[in-house]
Amino acid sequence: MKNILALSLSIFLTLSAIAQEKAYFKDEELTKKASEKKANYLKSEFESGDTLISQVSRLSDNFILRERKWISGNPIGTWFQYADNGELISEVAYRKPFPDTYNNASDSLSCENCTSATFMNGEAEFNNFMRYNMRFPTESRELGSTGRLLICFIISKEGEAIPYSILKGVDPYIDVEGWELIGRMPPWQPATKEGEPIDSYMVLPINYNIGKW
Repeated sequence: MKNILALSLSIFLTLSAIAQEKAYFKDEELTKKASEKKANYLKSEFESGDTLISQVSRLSDNFILRERKWISGNPIGTWFQYADNGELISEVAYRKPFPDTYNNASDSLSCENCTSATFMNGEAEFNNFMRYNMRFPTESRELGSTGRLLICFIISKEGEAIPYSILKGVDPYIDVEGWELIGRMPPWQPATKEGEPIDSYMVLPINYNIGKW
């Protein structure tokens, strides 16, 4: 009985430590506030210590359309957004541990008979790809956002570039654009070990400066 009471008290104290804010809206874009009875969407924010979680859900079935999480003001975890029809719009991971694969930046120094991954046709073609495929989101332009995005991505042994984790973001719109930019890359020449292709990863800095667009 004492254990049950102690557990109940612990749960109560934990819930009490979470500050929750709610706002109700008519539209998915959250531009038209409404009363709870007339609303279609709910925006909830949960704060506990240095952790903040923001969610947008559809009231008809409690389906979570968007979720974001911060610790000490830094984005963390997987941020996702769905359209009202259930289609995934974006999914971005923040601050994941580095993958347990070959590091193109440093492992070539310690791994014998290894070669690092390279962009098809060399550095000049990589620079051309970045020049013609980088996009500056309209929302970021309106916010006046600027900065350097650091993104870690995997180059599979088949040569596919796969976004893995954002190490340092700029804003949610630029972060998603940088994530999708990696996914638009053409095939790479994969890293090799003993002549065989292997998975590897790379960290890429991308400068988003309004003056460039």
